[in-house]
Amino acid sequence: MNEHPIQSEVNNALHCDQHHRKTFRRPKGNVKAELGRLVTIIHGKTEANLFIDISDSRTMYRAGKSISGAFVDLRLWRQSEFEGKKQFTESALEMLSRELGLSKENIWLNIMELDTWGNNGTLMA
Repeated sequence: MNEHPIQSEVNNALHCDQHHRKTFRRPKGNVKAELGRLVTIIHGKTEANLFIDISDSRTMYRAGKSISGAFVDLRLWRQSEFEGKKQFTESALEMLSRELGLSKENIWLNIMELDTWGNNGTLMA
């Protein structure tokens, strides 16, 4: 295994889709700033290594019906403690409900923990 300087850093990627609306109720910067603050709940994660992709104007279906909802895909470099992920999830869902004007029942959050991560021209393990 090659040591790579970025391995000492934490990589996070968060993808947030707000479906079935043309624009966010409030500026996207509010969501970005809040997610940057909240990710630090997870031990060792920092806003400095957080990538956020916010996509709106999509259509989301649940049980065959179009709904107004949001899907968050959080990808973490390496394993993280359950309690930190749980606290982040609950805080992020609350904030997204407030900022997007959606019920919590229509916001989903997925967490994937990755053992490998491609960055800076190489694959890290």
